[in-house]
Amino acid sequence: ARALLPRHASYIPTQCKGGKGFGSAKKTPKQPQDRRIDREKSLPAWRRETYNFREPFHAIALEDHPDLQVLGTKPDIFLLPDFFTEEECDRLVAMAKPNMIPCLTVNPRTGAVEEDVTRTSTNANVPRRDVPTLVSKLCALGRCDERQLETLQILRYKKGEFFASHSDGFQGPATANGFKNSARLVTIFVYLNDVDQGGETRFPQLGLDVRPRKGMAVVHFPTTHGFEEDDRTEHEGVAAVDEKWLFVTWVWKDFRTDERYAEANFPSLSEEKI
Repeated sequence: ARALLPRHASYIPTQCKGGKGFGSAKKTPKQPQDRRIDREKSLPAWRRETYNFREPFHAIALEDHPDLQVLGTKPDIFLLPDFFTEEECDRLVAMAKPNMIPCLTVNPRTGAVEEDVTRTSTNANVPRRDVPTLVSKLCALGRCDERQLETLQILRYKKGEFFASHSDGFQGPATANGFKNSARLVTIFVYLNDVDQGGETRFPQLGLDVRPRKGMAVVHFPTTHGFEEDDRTEHEGVAAVDEKWLFVTWVWKDFRTDERYAEANFPSLSEEKI
């Protein structure tokens, strides 16, 4: 397992050969893993009370991924090399490329749908029926039902495009993106191409940059099962120099039930399935 890197470190992932990854050392737990944060050791004194979580974080299938690498434990941040195959990445990019649109957001003051000035990339929504193999991978990793997955997205960052620093979590029950009074438990994103310059995923509170590598997944946990946000998972997409493609989804505590976000409402991007 990898220790958390020192502040302002750049992480270039390597393969874990010979079953030496974090997951290989664990047996299948009889009960869900308790990810309670040790507030006395994890943070400076002035912030300890903030992270006295009362409920555990979601337990994913660590033992099924012997190549899994640990980027951090306070909070947990995991990396999975080759989570998607090269072919899967290439097909996702080809599927999405003709369907990219600007990233949109709802203005909280006016209710109007506008281009998101904090995220200047373009995106495409991917119906689950287009990618059944990938949905199976995501649900196995996240120990979840596919109805707990937020709409699958593919993002494209051209030179100069970025995603400003943000948290994926919510403090308290949230109603958003088709879910009602629920919480984003797990963030899973997968890089779809190698990126040599720019485009790192930066965790500013941890001083950690992750360089995109094709097929590599990054997993972190923005909210506990008790609706407690962990803002240490704050992250940003550094401005791209080389083009970057990214696949992303989130595991929620409950099923997606708002019919406006029903999978049937999303047009297929391709007749071929992945």
